[in-house]
Amino acid sequence: MSYYIRVLSHKKENVLLRDICDHLVHKKINFFIDSNLKSTQLDNKNWKQFIITHNKEKKPLVLNRDVINAQKNNLVKEEIKEFLEEIENLLLTKEKKEIEKRLKQTNQIFSFQIPISDIDNNDWNLVDSIIDFLVEKTEGFVQADKEGFYINKKLVLKTK
Repeated sequence: MSYYIRVLSHKKENVLLRDICDHLVHKKINFFIDSNLKSTQLDNKNWKQFIITHNKEKKPLVLNRDVINAQKNNLVKEEIKEFLEEIENLLLTKEKKEIEKRLKQTNQIFSFQIPISDIDNNDWNLVDSIIDFLVEKTEGFVQADKEGFYINKKLVLKTK
């Protein structure tokens, strides 16, 4: 079973995988990436998936990137619709209005698929560092399954 944490952003510009790796090196966080990933792919602006771990013996963490587009069945549009439905019956507060506004402006979603059965503190440090980096670089906000929406690391709207 997996747990998802997402960074939702209004920006359309992507963060390069190389920039993520450089950030982790700068933070002195140990990590391994897919050995089949070529150096040139680290500079691909249109990447869709990044597989990373801190320990080769553990299940990897999967970071997916989806961008809004004109397709009818676009994943970003579908997720935004689901999130809006999820918060629809919550009390109308300024925080709910802010999240609704941000959701409607979202152009890309970075979603971390985290294997709950095989995660430790080192994995969480890796995830948290990448999430913080993506939030800063894309002016994003965070959605965590069964928790809610975070702005500036603060839970602003709790969900089921």
